[in-house]
Amino acid sequence: MPDDFVKVHLGDIVPADIKLIEGGYVTVDESSITGESLPVDKTVDDIIYSESIIQKGQMNGIVFATGMNTYFGKAAGLVSGLSPKSHLQRAVITIGDYLIVLDLIMVSLIS
Repeated sequence: MPDDFVKVHLGDIVPADIKLIEGGYVTVDESSITGESLPVDKTVDDIIYSESIIQKGQMNGIVFATGMNTYFGKAAGLVSGLSPKSHLQRAVITIGDYLIVLDLIMVSLIS
């Protein structure tokens, strides 16, 4: 819940977007969110995002976003709203429609 006090340490998967308020530092793997290949060091007043993994250190923080309001949740919401069709999908649908029409014509001629 927002405004909850949390402690994150080695091996934790961050449960929400958290603003760090106390402690030395943590090293965070944010590759699943940012695509950055190397872990990032975070200190007081930095933000760690939901679904990142703590690789080193421990700190205390305050939750400020959960669920679909997190950075990860907003990104997932944007992706889920998209439904573009690839060239292959459009080609298969076109061929399928053609075959259905052809079947209907052949059935009507045979009957």
